[in-house]
Amino acid sequence: MATIVTRTGKGSALTFAEGDANFTNLNNDKLENITNESVGDLSDVDTTTVSPTDGQVLTWDNATSVWMPMDTGAPTVLSANLNASGFEITDAQLDNYKEVTYTGGTTTGTITPDVANGNVQVITLSGNITFNAFSNAETGQSMTLIVKQPSSGGPYTLTTTMKFAGGTKTLSTAADAIDIISVFYDGTTYYASLATNFS
Repeated sequence: MATIVTRTGKGSALTFAEGDANFTNLNNDKLENITNESVGDLSDVDTTTVSPTDGQVLTWDNATSVWMPMDTGAPTVLSANLNASGFEITDAQLDNYKEVTYTGGTTTGTITPDVANGNVQVITLSGNITFNAFSNAETGQSMTLIVKQPSSGGPYTLTTTMKFAGGTKTLSTAADAIDIISVFYDGTTYYASLATNFS
């Protein structure tokens, strides 16, 4: 691992040559190139909890501010929140996977569900609805909307400009009827399908 010369370590001001060498060493030994480093070079790896080996995947522990070796004896768990743009996960296997289910309560009028609340949403109709778009829509988003007729009142209807499979857009009319609308947005068009009368 390249050596970085500091003023404290040297005991006097750095020369231009030493400062230039520091920048060169930092560039050559930046974190992205950690693959070829030996475990001994990772001075901030916590070896008291789990003993790391060369080639082992490390994860940052915010509680202790050190790099911790991931347990390779168990399946990898993705627990970080990837909020920044540009992340891509490939060849991932998800076990015990579940989606957030958001309850939107009673609803009427024009609705624009926000996928950020969850990809599965439940509403109970209190009047006719118009469903043409998602809120803050992004290409590649999908949503499952569970639509319930009320126990009394109604039946209430759906109006939409989305393209439905087979052109079928008519909700069930019985009291407490449950229908499911599945929608995919490709950046231009909303493609939907309606499954009715879950009973």
